[in-house]
Amino acid sequence: MKKRLIKAAKNTYYIDGYAKVGIYVLDNGKVCLIDCGAGSNAGEHIDNVLMEEGWEPEMILITHNHVDHIAGVGYMQRKYGCRVLSDYGELFLYEYPELEPVLMYGGNPYKELDGICHREKVSGVECIDSSELPEGFEIANIDGHAEAQRAIKTPDDVWFLGDGLVSPHTINEYHIAYIYDVGNHLKAIDTIESLEGRLFIPCHSEPVADVTGLAKLNRDKILDILDNIMEICRKPVTMEDILAELFRRYDVVVGHTTYIVAMSTIKSYMTYLLDKGRVKYSIDDYKQKWTICERKEKNEL
Repeated sequence: MKKRLIKAAKNTYYIDGYAKVGIYVLDNGKVCLIDCGAGSNAGEHIDNVLMEEGWEPEMILITHNHVDHIAGVGYMQRKYGCRVLSDYGELFLYEYPELEPVLMYGGNPYKELDGICHREKVSGVECIDSSELPEGFEIANIDGHAEAQRAIKTPDDVWFLGDGLVSPHTINEYHIAYIYDVGNHLKAIDTIESLEGRLFIPCHSEPVADVTGLAKLNRDKILDILDNIMEICRKPVTMEDILAELFRRYDVVVGHTTYIVAMSTIKSYMTYLLDKGRVKYSIDDYKQKWTICERKEKNEL
């Protein structure tokens, strides 16, 4: 993580880098962190930035429990005893971090995958609640990328969006960004577009004053993936056939992490299409195969 502190508004800052960390300076001189970085040394990097400014964290608000948003939580909690607030549905992942790679893989994860998702155990995490937040903070539900995710607004009208929107770079290079629930994620994009604020800061993308362009880019990519899947499923195909063909069509350079993340995401796409009545599955030649149902209008996706 780069040790680069950027001022976004009067009392709102963020530490720039791969995973942005929000900072709001409270009236008592302490700060509220929004997310807590990525990487094994995230806590130390964040702490160095705070110490340079003479700040001490009072609480940490988490947009969602993915390893690239919470890596520094344990370090900061141990050093400062600060409160950590996250969603009720995610609290078990702090107590049992070994379950994260299981959720990603869908079975007993092999060692390399366990390393990708590794995080330390953190106890005492509390349920985030609007009534518990400092005055002027707001929360908006943007579930979808994760089972539970929220956008967090500081009193300066700056929204921290977590992974509610991904960067143009991610869309153009990897195409298949991780999504847990496609239907909810599409709703989350609509919600983000409806938010009022002076600045919007996605965790892995540049801040924007007008979020509509980035929201459209994200939505259009999801709809394009859905259209491609429907075309691929004109004949019975396996899940791996679908993913391989998408990689070919988008010319994705496939590595280990890219494959695992994309396969988990394609399963979510197929669930969405199945729930919509757009595809069906069967067991043929000892394989689960997917094919389209009757044609429906494109806007029904």
